[in-house]
Amino acid sequence: EYPVIAGDTVQYVNTEFLTLGLKATVHAFNNTIYINLNELISGIEIHVYDITGKKVYSDGITNLLTQIELTETKGTYIVTLISPEGAFTKKIFIN
Repeated sequence: EYPVIAGDTVQYVNTEFLTLGLKATVHAFNNTIYINLNELISGIEIHVYDITGKKVYSDGITNLLTQIELTETKGTYIVTLISPEGAFTKKIFIN
């Protein structure tokens, strides 16, 4: 579904989000996390944790496309989307 370019280190993930059938795409490139929603539901929050469990980012989502530039790079991060109807968690890698 997504092209792969030689040397590309991006991880693309299509995942069912919540129980509403809403789809989210979460991927990282360089030190930026990209979250694409096909539908915006009010009250969605995003939290990003490093591998030690330290919260490195937290905010509400107000757009279909959200970009989070991390000041801490390289490593494994946990991205959690939370809404009144449920939650979604995805592990991503930043090289």
